[in-house]
Amino acid sequence: MNKVKVSWKVSKELSSKEMLISELMVLQSGAGYYIGRLCADLVEFAPNVFPEPYSRESGYYPTKESAEKAMKEGFPLRDCVENNYGYANGMLSLTAK
Repeated sequence: MNKVKVSWKVSKELSSKEMLISELMVLQSGAGYYIGRLCADLVEFAPNVFPEPYSRESGYYPTKESAEKAMKEGFPLRDCVENNYGYANGMLSLTAK
């Protein structure tokens, strides 16, 4: 894997030489806080990586604290085509927490 410095924990299980994928983390969008992953394209942008949203695996939470609590205690996976496909094909994994 390329030596690229990022400010988030990289999932060694899900990342490749072409793309870094983060471990599960609390993220924020205009709709609220959620549990998901970031990614960085190493082919197109290396050595300057720009993190982008990769997945949203939970619903939205009104506060950062409530999302962090859900991450610690467990949360229902968001039932959507992307997540279902990702888990079925090994592109997502809860073991890479």
